[in-house]
Amino acid sequence: MLDRYFKTRKFRRNSEDYAYKIMKSMGRYDFAYRKIEDVTESDCRKFILEINQDYYDSRVEHTVVAISGAYKLAIKDGLARKNPFDFKWRDLLAGKVKEKAPLTSDQMERLLNFMRNDTCSAFYVDRVIFLVETGLRISEFLGLAVEDFDFERRTVQIRRQLLHHDRTYYLASAKTPASEATIALSPKAVQSAKNIMEQCGETYPMTDEKGKLYHLFVLSKGHKLTNECAINIAFSKVCKRYNTVHPDDHIYFTPHILRHTAATRMIKDGVKLPVVRKMIRHKSIDTTIRRYVTINPDDIVQEIESIYK
Repeated sequence: MLDRYFKTRKFRRNSEDYAYKIMKSMGRYDFAYRKIEDVTESDCRKFILEINQDYYDSRVEHTVVAISGAYKLAIKDGLARKNPFDFKWRDLLAGKVKEKAPLTSDQMERLLNFMRNDTCSAFYVDRVIFLVETGLRISEFLGLAVEDFDFERRTVQIRRQLLHHDRTYYLASAKTPASEATIALSPKAVQSAKNIMEQCGETYPMTDEKGKLYHLFVLSKGHKLTNECAINIAFSKVCKRYNTVHPDDHIYFTPHILRHTAATRMIKDGVKLPVVRKMIRHKSIDTTIRRYVTINPDDIVQEIESIYK
């Protein structure tokens, strides 16, 4: 049923891989071999609890959404009478999430000071600064071209993303229509972009899906294209080196955490939510609030104290 459902969907190459990865992982569970009509709500509840022992909430959520979508298609095609996942199944999730707390301003300052003085980490300083100043997704950042920047107006156009599939790089359109935008750059972002261009010293010419030529500049140390996995590994090594030197000051960050940090910092600095949504480029402002607004307990205390001053 799930395979049939996936074949009716239009996927990007990376998304298609993830979809079939979900289907393959389901083969480990008895639930996957039940007849469509025999599955009950109780079976679904047991399956969610079982798979949540092995995977984070996000993976469980993607899996259940896919199965529920498959059931809806089966109902339309007369292959099933009801969707057994038609209940508040998210209430069952264990709260098992990847660590993604935003970095504080003090943590960012300490991290960048360490990276500037660490030979192995220094290469990535301007990449970290640009990501935390703009809130770009890593695929959007890697897909930036020299042509996207207007340094006089301090803006950059977000039009595409660099993806990696089956050892092949390709430029794809932005993740969603809402992701396409021209955003303002802070002075720090402008300087870091210029530093990266100067650091690489050359560009990588590449055409998009429509055959238009762009000159990418966010390259690896070997002046080649790089991908999300490689950046994650590099950032992980930076974390490890920092935490070895500062065992009592644990820091953990990924490109996505830097995006999370950017949005959280903007909100804490008083930037209005519609502006934050525009910078982060979410389709709905509810998504911005739900995913990236983190309220620190200390912030609550400070707000209450400010009321009674």
